[in-house]
Amino acid sequence: MKNLFIYALFLVSILGFSQAEASHWYFGEGAGLIFDLSTDTVSATTDAQNTINTNEGCSSIADFNGNLLFYTDGRNVWDKNHNIMPNANYPANGLLGDPSSTSSGLIVPKPGNPDQYYVFTVDEPHHQNAFAFPNQGPADQSGNSLPNYTFSGGGNAGAVPEADDGFNNGLAYSLVDLSLNGGNGDVVPSEKNRQLITYDPTDQGQASYKCSEKITAVEHADGASYWVLTHFMDKFYAFRIDNSGVNTSPQETQIAPLINYTGYRRNGIGYMKASPDGTKIAVAHRQNGNTEGQTANATGSVWIYDFDNSSGTLSNPSNLLPNSGPYGLEFSPDSSKLYVSNDSSVIQFDLFSPSPSNSLAFIHTNSFNPLQNRVPFIGALQLGPDGRIYIANTDDYNSLDVINEPNEVGVNSDYVQNGLALAPGTSAVIGLPPFIQSFFLASIVFENSCVDDDIQFSVNTTQNYDSISWDFGDGLGVSNLDNPSYTYTNLGTYTVSAEITIGTEVNTFSETIIITSNPIANFVTDINECDDDNDGILSFDFTVPQAQVFGAQLPTDFTVSYHLSQDDADANSAALSLPYQNTDSTEEIFIRIENNANANCFDTTSFILNVFDTPIANIVGTVKECDDLDDGDDANGQKEIDLTAFDSDVLDTQDATLFSVSYHLSQAEADANTGALSSPYYNTTAFSYQVFTRIENNLKTDCYDTTEFTVNIYAAPKANLVSDLFECDDDNDGILSFDFTVPQAQVFGAQLPTDFTVSYHLSQDDADANSAALSLPYQNTDSTEEIFIRIENNANANCFDTTSFILNVFDTPIANIVGTVKECDDLDDGDDANGQKEIDLTAFDSDVLDTQDATLFSVSYHLSQAEADANTGALSSPYYNTTAFSYQVFTRIENNLKTDCYDTTEFTVNINPIPTASNTNLIQCDEDGVNDGLTVFNLDEANDALTNGVPNRSTKFYLTAVDAENSTASIDAAPFTNTTNPQTIYAQVIDDDTECFSIAELSLDVSLTSGQDASLFTCDDDGVEDGFKAFTLSNATSSILTGLPADYALIYYETYEDALVEQNALPNVFTNNVAYNQTIYARIENNNQCYGINELELSVFNLPQLDFGDQTFFCIDSNSDPVVIDSGIIGNPSDYTYLWSNGELTNEIEINQGGTYTVVVTNANGCSQTKSITIVNSNIATINEIEVSDVSTNNTITVFATGEGDYEYALDDELGPYQDASIFYNVSPGFHTVYVRDKNNCGIANEVVSVIGFPNFFTPNNDGYNDSWHVFGINTPSQSNSEIFIFDRYGKLLKQLSYNSLGWDGTYNGNLMPTSDYWFYIKLSDNRIFRGHFTLKR
Repeated sequence: MKNLFIYALFLVSILGFSQAEASHWYFGEGAGLIFDLSTDTVSATTDAQNTINTNEGCSSIADFNGNLLFYTDGRNVWDKNHNIMPNANYPANGLLGDPSSTSSGLIVPKPGNPDQYYVFTVDEPHHQNAFAFPNQGPADQSGNSLPNYTFSGGGNAGAVPEADDGFNNGLAYSLVDLSLNGGNGDVVPSEKNRQLITYDPTDQGQASYKCSEKITAVEHADGASYWVLTHFMDKFYAFRIDNSGVNTSPQETQIAPLINYTGYRRNGIGYMKASPDGTKIAVAHRQNGNTEGQTANATGSVWIYDFDNSSGTLSNPSNLLPNSGPYGLEFSPDSSKLYVSNDSSVIQFDLFSPSPSNSLAFIHTNSFNPLQNRVPFIGALQLGPDGRIYIANTDDYNSLDVINEPNEVGVNSDYVQNGLALAPGTSAVIGLPPFIQSFFLASIVFENSCVDDDIQFSVNTTQNYDSISWDFGDGLGVSNLDNPSYTYTNLGTYTVSAEITIGTEVNTFSETIIITSNPIANFVTDINECDDDNDGILSFDFTVPQAQVFGAQLPTDFTVSYHLSQDDADANSAALSLPYQNTDSTEEIFIRIENNANANCFDTTSFILNVFDTPIANIVGTVKECDDLDDGDDANGQKEIDLTAFDSDVLDTQDATLFSVSYHLSQAEADANTGALSSPYYNTTAFSYQVFTRIENNLKTDCYDTTEFTVNIYAAPKANLVSDLFECDDDNDGILSFDFTVPQAQVFGAQLPTDFTVSYHLSQDDADANSAALSLPYQNTDSTEEIFIRIENNANANCFDTTSFILNVFDTPIANIVGTVKECDDLDDGDDANGQKEIDLTAFDSDVLDTQDATLFSVSYHLSQAEADANTGALSSPYYNTTAFSYQVFTRIENNLKTDCYDTTEFTVNINPIPTASNTNLIQCDEDGVNDGLTVFNLDEANDALTNGVPNRSTKFYLTAVDAENSTASIDAAPFTNTTNPQTIYAQVIDDDTECFSIAELSLDVSLTSGQDASLFTCDDDGVEDGFKAFTLSNATSSILTGLPADYALIYYETYEDALVEQNALPNVFTNNVAYNQTIYARIENNNQCYGINELELSVFNLPQLDFGDQTFFCIDSNSDPVVIDSGIIGNPSDYTYLWSNGELTNEIEINQGGTYTVVVTNANGCSQTKSITIVNSNIATINEIEVSDVSTNNTITVFATGEGDYEYALDDELGPYQDASIFYNVSPGFHTVYVRDKNNCGIANEVVSVIGFPNFFTPNNDGYNDSWHVFGINTPSQSNSEIFIFDRYGKLLKQLSYNSLGWDGTYNGNLMPTSDYWFYIKLSDNRIFRGHFTLKR
C-alpha cells in the first residue's frame, strides 16, 4: 500500500542569532566546545587550554555567525584570540567575580550597540570575609585577623578562595567595548566593577555578604532590553539593561523562601535559570543552614516562580524539591521540563503536569566510583544551541553527560552518561557557561516530500512573532500564512525559507527539501516451514518475498527493508538483518520499499511467517505388566493394555492439543501413519512384543517423530497365611530383635524362593509401594505391631501379593528392691521382747512395683527363692514370723497377660527392742518483768537425765501422754513457755539406730530470784566514728553479782530470749551491733539452774565534730592584717573546751606568721578530737622581665615574674581571662598591658609592653578603613629615634615617617599612587632593622 501521510521532522540548519552567540563554550580546566549549527555537530577544542581555570562560574559570547568574541571567569576576560584583555587581568586589575562562585560571570549585549557587552559578576560571599567586615578578611568569628582562609571543619585552606581580595563584592558589572585594543576589545575603565545594591545597607549582617552566587538574564517583553536577576535572602533583584545602559535601581520582589545569610557561604550556592520562553524562573538553593561556613545536609530546595518579563516581578512560588541538596538546573527548549542535579542524581519535573512537584522522575543516578571512593557529585546543567542539555558530572572530568531529547518525558529524554568527550589535556569541574536563553529560537518543520503530495509547512518556536513570509523555492510558491501547505509537481531539490519578524528584529531560517517519486509494494505470499531442529528458530533470507515485492520495479532505484511492526516500517527503524531468525512461531513481517533518492517516498506491505514445531517422540521405557484373570487365564502371557496411558510419556511437556499420538506394530506403519492400534490393545504375541509410536503436529502432519518400546507380561505370586508372634522382652527396654525366619517360610509355602523376593513393612501402603522395607534382624518399637509382608516376582516388581501378622512383645516386670524392714517389738502377742510380730506384707507392694502399673502386674511373697521362681508357697498377709528378731522374704512380680514374664527380689525383716527412759525435772528463771511463775524453757537441757546419758538417743516432747504414744502434736524444745507452775510434760526417748522409743515424764519449775542491772561506756575513738566499739563484758560482772555467792556463774547474751534458752552466748570482748546505745542480758546460774537474768547497758559517746580545712594563706606584705583561725567545731563552741599548741584556750586565735597550729577539742563526755592547720606565706608578684618577639607571623610575649605566691597571667584585661602559662602567642602589633595575679589574692602586678608590626596592605579610598599604612607598636618615647622609609618597586623613596606619625596616605607629591606593591625599611631605636613590602589597593 502507499503511505501518503508520513511525518518527517527536520531541525533547521541555520538558527536564530542568539543560538549562534552561544556556539562557543569555555569552562573548567581549559575545556572548550564549539557548536557548528550548520551541521548540528559539537567539537571539543584546546583553544583555552592555557587560559581559563575555574571550578564553577564562567561565561562566553559569539557573534551572529558563531565567531568567538570573548569569554570570562568573572575575574579575567580573554579576547577572541585567547589573549587576556589589558584592563581585566586579575589580581592586578581584574573584575570582582570569583571562579568559586556558582555564576561568577554572565555576558549580556548592550542593546543598540553591537560592539558593547556588559559582564555581570557575582563574588563568592565568604563567611571569613564577612567576619572581618568592613575590614579586609579573612578573620575568625570574633573579627580577629587570620593569615589564611580555613576550612569550615578546621585546618588551613591555603588559597581558598584563590587569591581572594578579602572582601565580599556582591553583584557588579563592567562594560566590554570590542572596538578597543585594536578591535580585540577591552574593559572600559570608567564602567568597570560598578557594584549594585542587592541588600539592606543599614543591616551590617546583610552588607557583610551582599548577595548570593545566583545570576540569570531574561529578554524584556519589549524585545529591546533585558532583565538581569539575582537573589539574596528572601528577595529577587531585577535590573533592566536598555540602550541607555544599566538601571541601577532594581525591581525588587520579596517572596518565599527566606535563605538565612547566617548559613553563608554555603547557603548562597546553587544556580538560577530562566525558561527559554521567559515566563519562569527556577532557583536551586544548595542548603539553608544556620551556621556560617558549615554544611547543613538535606536543608536545600528547588523553587519555581512565574516571571512577568514586562515588570520584572516574580509570583506563585512553588517548592518542587524540599529537604534536598540541589546545585544545577536547566529548562528544556520548549520550557515544559525542568532538570535538576541533586547530589549524585539528575531529576526531571514535568511543568505542564497538573502537579509538577509530583511528576519527579530520576533520569540518572551515579554509582559508587571505587577510584574516587565515593558516589560522584553532579554539577551544572546547560542547554546548548543544538537543543540538547549538557551536564558536568564529576564521575568523569574528561567528558560531559548529554540529554539528547530534553522535551521528552522520563527515560525518553535519552540521558547518555559520558556522551561528549572533551579534548585531551582539558577537563570539566562542576560549572558550565550560562546564556540568555529567552532569545528567539525557531526551526522549519514540514510533512512529506514526495511529488504530488500535499506538503504541510510550519515553524517550531518557543515565542510569539509578528509576521512570517514563506518562499517554497520553485519560483512559484509563496505564502504569509503561519502553517501553509504546498504541492510540488516536479521532481527536484528546493530551498524553503521563512522570514520571521519580531518587533524590529527580522530572522530568516531556511531548509532544503528533496521531492522524489513513490514506489509500490506488491503482494507477497505467506511462508510456512517445519522447525528443523525443534529449537523454535529458523533462518530466512527472504529471497522469494523480495522478488515478489519488487515486481517489475528496478532494484537499483529502490531499497527493500524488513521490519517487525508497521510503525517501524513507516519510520524506517529497527530494520531486520538478513538472514533473519524468527523469535515466534507466527510472525507478521512488514516490508518497506523506498526511493533511494528520498526515504520519505515509500510504500509498505506484509506477509505471515509460520514456523511449525516438529514434535519429539519421547522414549517410553519397557512396560512390565502382571498377567491377570480378565481373560480367564493368569499364566498365558496375554492381557489388555491401555495404550493411551503412554501418551503423556511420549508427549512429556509438549501440548496435547497441538500434537497427536498413535501406536503401531511396525516402523513402516508408524512412518506411513497406517495400521494404528486401537486402545485397549489385547496382544496376540504372548509374554513380550514391540510397539511403535508416532507423534505429529496437528496443524502440519508431516512434522512428526517416532519411537518404540517393549511390553512384557509376567506371572503373579501368592502371599500365604502367616501366624502371629508372641515374645517376652528379654531386657525390659521395650525392644526385641526378630529375623522373621518362621514367617518367611510360611509366606513362601510351595513357591520357589529363587523366583520371588519377600520384604517386610510397617504399613500396607509401604508394602504395596515396596517402600521403607525393614532391615533384618528387625527391632520392634511398639509392644504390639502389625507386620506387612510383600512377595514379588523377581522379574517384575509390579507383580506382587501381600499379607500380614501380629508381633506381640510383653513387658518383663522389674522386682524393685525393698530396703531392710525395721520394726519395734510390741505387746500385741503379750511379749515385747521375743522378737516376733505380725507384718502386713502388702504394704511392700508399692515398693516392689515402684512406677509399674498394678493392674498389669501381680506381687506375691515367699520364704525361699525356689518357691518364688515356681510361684508356690505364697505367704498370707499379715504374716507372723516364726524365726525371731530377723528373717528373709522373697518377692515375685509377674505379667498378668503372660505369667512366665516375671522377676524376683528379696529383703530382710528385723524386730528391734525399745530403749529405757527416766523421769526428771528443770528449773528456770522468771525475769520477763511479770512475777507470775511463767517463763521460757529450753527442754533440751533435760536430755541427759531423760536418756540416762546413753549414746545414740534423742528426744521429742509432747503436752500429753496420748500425743507421746501416737507421736502426734510434738512441741519445740526451745523456746517453750510453761502454762502452769509447776507443769508436767512427756518426752519420747528414741533409739537413733532403730527409731524405737519409750516415754518419760519431765517436771518444769520456775525460780523468782535475780541479781543487779549494770552499764559500760566508751568514746568512739577507734578511727571510725560510727557508734560501734569493742567492750570487755567481764568488766561488769562484779556489779551484776553484788551480794551473791562468788561461785555463781555469769553468761552474757544479746537478747532476753537467748538468755532464757541459753543459746548464742556472747564472747567476753563484744562489739555492739546497735549504734551508740545497746542493752544485752546476763544469765546467773547456780549448779546449771537459772538464778536470775539482768540487763547490761552499753554506750558509745561521739567525739567533737570538726571542719578539717588543711591550709590557708598569709600575705607577707607589711600592710597585711593578721589571719584569724578557729578550731572548726561544728555546733555550739561554748559546749567544748580548747587547748592550742601555743597555749591559748579559746575557739579562735589570731596569727601573724606562717606555720602549723594544733588544737585539742573536748566535749562534756570527756571525748576529744585534734586538728592541725597549716598557714602558707604568699605575696604579690615581681615582674623581672618581659620578652617580646615581634615583626613576625606569630608575635609572642613572655613574662618572667618571681615571688612566694602562685601566679597566673592575662593580657590587656585585668579581669582576664587568666592562664597558667607565662607566654602569649599570635599577639597583634601595638601596645599591650601584661597582668600577673597571685592566685591567693595577694595582689596583681602589671606592665605595658609594645609589639611591633605592620599591615600587608591598605586601601586609601577615604572610607574610614585601612586608609593609611603605618607601623604598629612604636608610638612611644622609647622608640622616638626610629626611622621609617617607603619606596616604590623601583627603589624610589616616596615617604619618610616619624615614630608617632599617622602613616602614609598613598600619595606622592599630592598625586595618588597606583595599585601596586611598595617596599619599606625600618630601623628602630633599639637598632633592630626590618625590610619588607605591602600592597596598595584602590
